[in-house]
Amino acid sequence: MPDKTTTNETLGDLLDQGYGLNGHCQNCNRSAPIDVQMLVDRLGRKFIHLFGNLELKMRCTNCGQKQLQINLAAPLRYTSRNDRPD
Repeated sequence: MPDKTTTNETLGDLLDQGYGLNGHCQNCNRSAPIDVQMLVDRLGRKFIHLFGNLELKMRCTNCGQKQLQINLAAPLRYTSRNDRPD
């Protein structure tokens, strides 16, 4: 039986699987979603976002500081067709 394990270590993996990213500035306390497609366009699909690699490349759009914490946002799952947006 083939292994159906998926990874989400690259930006391309996140995009393909519907995951998102959220950024939180530890300096000004601002939180915002991060556009994964924009990151793929800039850094490439094979960029590994784990181990703080992404935090080193980003800064807060509010205060300009580089004290960011980035969290994985799970893909939106619908329980029925009625829950889906039109």
